[in-house]
Amino acid sequence: VTLDAARFDHFSHAGYHRPTTPEIDRLAAESLVFTEAFALAPYTMCSFPTMLSGISFLEHGVTERGRSLAADTVTLAEVLRDAGYRTVAFSTNPNKSRATGTDQGYDEYHELWTDESLEEVVDPEILTGKALDVIANHDDARPLHLQLHYMPPHAPYAPAPEYDRYTDPDYQGPSDGSHRTINRLDAGRLSPGDGCLAHVIGLYDGGLLAADASVGRLLDALRDRPRWRNTVVLITSDHGEAFLEHRRTSHNSTVYDEMLHVPFILRLPDGFDRGIVDTDRLATLADIFPTLLATASLRPPGGIDGVNLLAPPDPTLAGDRYFVTRTTGTAPTYGLRTQNWNLVLPGSGHGALYNLHKDPRERQNRRFVNLPVYVTLGQLLTAQLASPGPIQAEASELSDTDREMLEALGYVE
Repeated sequence: VTLDAARFDHFSHAGYHRPTTPEIDRLAAESLVFTEAFALAPYTMCSFPTMLSGISFLEHGVTERGRSLAADTVTLAEVLRDAGYRTVAFSTNPNKSRATGTDQGYDEYHELWTDESLEEVVDPEILTGKALDVIANHDDARPLHLQLHYMPPHAPYAPAPEYDRYTDPDYQGPSDGSHRTINRLDAGRLSPGDGCLAHVIGLYDGGLLAADASVGRLLDALRDRPRWRNTVVLITSDHGEAFLEHRRTSHNSTVYDEMLHVPFILRLPDGFDRGIVDTDRLATLADIFPTLLATASLRPPGGIDGVNLLAPPDPTLAGDRYFVTRTTGTAPTYGLRTQNWNLVLPGSGHGALYNLHKDPRERQNRRFVNLPVYVTLGQLLTAQLASPGPIQAEASELSDTDREMLEALGYVE
């Protein structure tokens, strides 16, 4: 289960001050909760190929529209299907579509925007209803891999009235949850003061609460089934969302934690040795592929970037893991993140270095204070970008239906 643009620190089990995710919290209480999980890119189109293949954008190359995951890339669904699983996926976002190659390995791949209105696509109850139909009519003699991508809490932030619990009812300002408001805040044309930013965040939190309720209905249906004892559930997100922490809103534009830190809640059946799992280790969305295969006693192909998070960490590599991040665009910002540091190199201008232990909000640029670290990580990042390996992406084209839905979601003009 993925919730689009759901940032880790807005989940109540992560310590958020609002009860935004009571149903997911209930699952988290019986699950492994990885607290340091990150997307490699703050946008859907680039994140999902990594989730499904276990490889970085440096290899899969799906970083812009018109690029698709190569047909010979091995995906999670392909391995599971070859092992006998029925594979079914539902997407509500054209940035996760057949045009991006994320349908590889699925017996059924449903793009909701081709048959439903915008209001139905962004309504999480509609997706849950379709998922419940699949589950109710599935032959339990065959294992099932089900992948669901919910649109909320992604913008526009427009929770139904019963979930709009976190905005001030007396607010009369110019903010709403529309792309216009979000873009005006991002460009500095709308002041965040006088409750304007708080109103936007309240609407975002209401959307997360709505998604949580729908996921809760899905989980209740799964719990009622005999196969619940053998069911693995992963709840995560493709990226986070910003609210001016670093002068930007939404996503796509920075490699700071508010856009990359994601939930990673893994429910396992009985019988797994949880004692060997380090849930505080650095994890990425590339780890989904090998980790979920491990729950089915299957192995991924060689040469992937992801690791099996259920295996004990290699003590010889403790603290040495790092990953490269990037934004969208022709002159992207790149980052290199370790457990302790985040190096940020924009397409133009000066780079920055943040000590994540002392400065988790990434406010104090330590570039000159820790110059040896800055130079070392910069050289490592430069080497990674200079020799990324063979780019596997293939050319593709958006359909008119995809483009219309992207326009409705505020992606293209």
